[in-house]
Amino acid sequence: MSLRHIPALLLALIVIGGCHAKGIHEVMSDYHYTELTPPTVWELGSVVEIDPRIPDAPDLRSTPAMAGATIATVDSPAPDVSQSGDDKLDLSLGMSLPHDIKANAAAKGARQYSVVTGGNLIRRAPLDPYAIDTFPVMAQKYGSNWKQAIEQGRLFYIYEIWTATKMDYRFFDERGISLKLDVPIDVGSAEVAAGWSARSDGTVTYSGPALAIGYKYRPVLTGPEPGAGPTPKAIQLTAQRKLADNNPKDR
Repeated sequence: MSLRHIPALLLALIVIGGCHAKGIHEVMSDYHYTELTPPTVWELGSVVEIDPRIPDAPDLRSTPAMAGATIATVDSPAPDVSQSGDDKLDLSLGMSLPHDIKANAAAKGARQYSVVTGGNLIRRAPLDPYAIDTFPVMAQKYGSNWKQAIEQGRLFYIYEIWTATKMDYRFFDERGISLKLDVPIDVGSAEVAAGWSARSDGTVTYSGPALAIGYKYRPVLTGPEPGAGPTPKAIQLTAQRKLADNNPKDR
């Protein structure tokens, strides 16, 4: 049967039925976010050291608050994500659970998980205020400790985070079969903040203040001028473009 013989309403339902929101992992990948393992209270504008082998677990070096700096932020809605929780990841990957909860789930046979998030929000640090008002204060206080990490290409600053106020986790075995687990949760331990709980249906949920579940980052480099200190990459590239614009040889 050709499409012209299908009633318009039925065709519309077929088309709509074939369209669905992607899962959180796929959407984050599409928008170039790195997921955080585990979701954490993460301050926008922080300077972090990242091992390229495990970019989802950056080491915190300093935050604007630690340096006594202020930071301007802009919030916007996050992209649409599926609420079905059908996409599964290995328990060690993505926005997996705090270590204590993950270890307890693994001990009961969990090898994969799915997660549905709510209260999704994108928070950005506009570049100019960050470069002028925030980063120099951090660099002045902590920059002397950054030299080795900069030389190794491992120092970055976080300019955008994806946060959520609610997360619901389900667990699966190595074959992807759903498990109903009684996962003990020790709220108040080193990694498990208030807001995490286990439910009678075998899922684990978080509900509370916004946690960062994904982030975007740029390198911290040494400035282009002789003797310059650390500078955000975007600022250095802007300075280099201005030099090129003023150089007739580059035209």
